[in-house]
Formats: sequence, C-alpha cells, structure tokens
Amino acid sequence: MGAAGILLTGGSSRRMGTAKAALSWNGRTLAEDIAERLLDAGLSPVIEAGPGYSHLPAHPDAHLGQGPLAALEGAWSSLAGDSLACGGHAGPAVCVACDLPFLGVSLLRWLACWPEDQTVVPVVHGAPQVLASRWASHCRERAASLLAKGQLSMRALLESDDEALLAGPELWGHLVGDAEFDDVDTPSGYEIASRSPRFT
Repeated sequence: MGAAGILLTGGSSRRMGTAKAALSWNGRTLAEDIAERLLDAGLSPVIEAGPGYSHLPAHPDAHLGQGPLAALEGAWSSLAGDSLACGGHAGPAVCVACDLPFLGVSLLRWLACWPEDQTVVPVVHGAPQVLASRWASHCRERAASLLAKGQLSMRALLESDDEALLAGPELWGHLVGDAEFDDVDTPSGYEIASRSPRFT
C-alpha cells in the first residue's frame, strides 16, 4: 500500500536557538535536503508540516507548540481532505523529523514500500524512533482522539496501536547503521555533524 510522506519542521528548536529546518546542509536547508530524500524514496504525496522551510506543499501547524503528534494529525487531515490538492490520501504515512540529517533514502524506501497498512517503527538500542516511522492509516483517528484527551505524545500513539511492528535492526540493519538515526539538537551537535564523514 502506497504511503504519503510528512516532514515535520515546526518544532520550537529551543536548544538549537534557531530553526533546525533552516540549517545549511548539502548546499541547501536541512528541510530541503530531507524533503528530497522523501521524494526519492517514492513516497507520494509528500508535504511539510510546518511554516514552509522546504519546497514541499506546506501545511502550517494549527496546533503550534503542542508537539509532533499534533503536527502529524493536522498534516494527515490535510492530506485526507485534499486541501493541498494531494488526491485525498487516506492511507499510511511516513513521518520524519527535520533534525535527522543522516537518515538515508534506503531506510525511507523500506518504510515506503512496506506491503501492509501497518505501523512500522524502527527501534535503536531499545528506543522506538517514532519520528522516523511509518504510521498505519487507522492511526489518524487515534491521533485525533489522543489530542482530544490532552495527550500529546507520539509514544501514546504507538502504544494505542496493537498491530504496530517494533522493528529491530535485524529488519533494517542490512540497509543502514543505527547512526542514521542521530539527530541534531544543539549548535555543538550541528557543528560535529557537519564535520562527520557521513556529511556529504
């Protein structure tokens, strides 16, 4: 089943001190770079959940400051409602945060091509990577229900899905190493990442 792509760019970036989505990476912004990888992975349609840091159609966060679950639900509703001329997509979606500069096309394509309408969350050292995951179509309604109850955690969305696959490296390790999930949260972290041999 084909999956849409949602790039999250609307975080507050308090620790970074500036918008992470607008950081320079590969000669463009980090948001633009990751957006290109989402497209290269075969996800369709692909939109940005944020103010417009990439060249993707932007869905401004209607729940600004409430975190990625609210941003994901809002963008998903936009896809389903065809408000961005995206064809009324009601299927699964791959959701990726903009602060994962090393996340490669191979892993994104693996998530995009998962054959079932199922939530698939890579697990690294016991930690579910909820901001680099595929979410089943039924999670859209569950996200709305959680938000209505004041729950803002992506982990809560994962815990509400009894059929979710927590995918260890035995499933994706042949494609990437776990360092691909390293995020960039601080100026020093960004500087180190920019000097990494993985920075291309």
